[in-house]
Formats: sequence, structure tokens, C-alpha cells
Amino acid sequence: MRDITNPKPLIFPEKSLTLRPDQWPYQTRFTLILESAPSQSVNLHRLSDSDSEVVEVSLESPQVRNAIGKDMLKGLQNTFDAISNDSSANVLLIT
Repeated sequence: MRDITNPKPLIFPEKSLTLRPDQWPYQTRFTLILESAPSQSVNLHRLSDSDSEVVEVSLESPQVRNAIGKDMLKGLQNTFDAISNDSSANVLLIT
């Protein structure tokens, strides 16, 4: 992995480019999309009994045939964050 705290030029055949993280102080479009309102289109369920390590993520947006839009992205991000913080979840089932 490249250390971006000490910017060094990358050499390309025609020109060089210096990477500096402070050049991009603004959020990316992707980040702005994910900061929209909370989602009602993604549900998280833990399967019971013997399948206790299995977590089911249900996409619940039939009006748009579960297309992944802003709301769905935000819901998926929140859901995956919750799952990553749960050490007992070993299997993810997306329906």
C-alpha cells in the first residue's frame, strides 16, 4: 500500500502526477449520496435456532423492482455497518 502522507510523484509515460490528500477537501459524489435520509427499503433479520450465525438482508422496494438507488445504498451501508460490528454474524443472505 502506498503511503499518501508523504506525497511522491507517480511517473507516467507522458507526465508525472503528485498525489496529495489535502487537494480534495470535499466529499465525493458517492459519499454525498450515502448521507441521504435513513432507508426503509432494507431490512435486517437474524435467522433463529441452529442458524443463529446467519443474517438475512431483505431488499424491500418492489415499486422499483429493488433497483439500487440512493435510499437503497444508504440502507445497505447502514446494514453492512451493523453486521460488521456483530461478531456472531458469519453468513450473510441477501434476498
